[in-house]
Amino acid sequence: MAAPERYIVVDLDGTYYLGNTLHDYLRTAMRRHLAGGRFGRALGIMSLGALRALRIISHRRFKESALAAAGSDSATLELFAAEAVKRINMPLQRWLTEQESDCGVIMATAAPRFYARLLWPGAMVATEFDGRAMEAECRGEEKLARVKAAIGSGCIHTTVTDHSDDLPLMRESVGRVILVAPSETTKRVLKVNGIQYEEALEAFGGAH
Repeated sequence: MAAPERYIVVDLDGTYYLGNTLHDYLRTAMRRHLAGGRFGRALGIMSLGALRALRIISHRRFKESALAAAGSDSATLELFAAEAVKRINMPLQRWLTEQESDCGVIMATAAPRFYARLLWPGAMVATEFDGRAMEAECRGEEKLARVKAAIGSGCIHTTVTDHSDDLPLMRESVGRVILVAPSETTKRVLKVNGIQYEEALEAFGGAH
């Protein structure tokens, strides 16, 4: 089968998933650690969260260290997946299914691949995490570069996202930009950059 000529690129957190997968995964891991008597690991995640809230450590250090403390055993992954599927944006999921005859669909997320794949079995670019360290986060220009490498000669037709972090993808979109529950800040950034967009309620009748 020939590769699609055009693609829909969809973000995960706040878009396909109505929430923050990192925070939800870490909460799941903490519950598992507490239930198993691994209080030091649970406390470690909470302490890192406090340090990040106080801006004492960077987002990258928090994410990397907290994921290392959380671990990725099969029981934690199964529990996370069972809860996370309840937060999938169903109107968006249905709309994407309807578009698949005309476009390829690729997930592009800064979330770690090891748990993002539980929510999206199809084509994906994501942050790689080996259990201890992350490669470059899949966001901004890095995300755009990975998407372009993944789709080859195909074009980015539509970007579906909730955040101005994906401005590089939106600039490359030759067709549509669809925003899911965008903040006023995101709307202002797009206006300043001359990006025309539709909101999800207008585009496919739902998804907050």
